[in-house]
Amino acid sequence: MKNLTRIFCIFLTAVIFSFFSGCAITNKITAQKINENSNFDFKLFTPLLQCDFSNYSVIEGYGITGYYLSSIDFNSSAACVQGGTPIVIYSVSKQIGGMIGEQVVTRIECYSPNYQLFGCSVNGSSSTFKTALLSNGFTLLDESPHSLRVEKGRVIISLSVNNTNSTVTSFMINVY
Repeated sequence: MKNLTRIFCIFLTAVIFSFFSGCAITNKITAQKINENSNFDFKLFTPLLQCDFSNYSVIEGYGITGYYLSSIDFNSSAACVQGGTPIVIYSVSKQIGGMIGEQVVTRIECYSPNYQLFGCSVNGSSSTFKTALLSNGFTLLDESPHSLRVEKGRVIISLSVNNTNSTVTSFMINVY
């Protein structure tokens, strides 16, 4: 009985380890594809120590820290959607599968047409964005006249859409 318990514990540990390792590998592959097909200043999974945020202001959150260019007058992300200065917010947090205590870029919020993801950007067509995401292996989670969400592994991309003309007003890439 003691040996059976020991074997079960070893098996359970191996299953848990493979699950988390598999998620981390899938996330890194997906993040790499996003990084190769975007022009953001900082890439997903870039360690905080490798990011030069010296010209950036900080938004403190619960377990996550956001950075945006200091030259931008930032009140809220909603102000950006309603015609304020276009911005990008890079959020840094600890990530499963990373080194212990290592903080990396885990979220990018884009309100600027100056940045592209798979050839699409803010102010572009939501249907073009959807086609680009689906053709790059993402799965549709939900869609409404105001939003669209896709997922691949543990990476979710959310679009905010202007329901009047179906253009993308912002998008967020989030690794969870």
